Amino acid sequence: KIMSKIEISNDTRVIRHRTPARISHWMLVICFFMTMFTGVAFFFPDFAWLTEILGTPQIARAIHPFTGILMFFAFIY
Repeated sequence: KIMSKIEISNDTRVIRHRTPARISHWMLVICFFMTMFTGVAFFFPDFAWLTEILGTPQIARAIHPFTGILMFFAFIY
């Protein structure tokens, strides 16, 4: 079989994923790590220092469910 070759110059931009998919992906990544850090800090007392990344344990406790909900909607989208 003879296959035709496609020439792509250096000027050609290949878009693999559209902007909404990229935004959803990075929102999911950020929410996952925020939820993971706060969840691990609450579940394992030895990792309580992770809540200091966000400021105080109270802020981390408020952020944890919020980022979980955002992550759920990022999965759905």
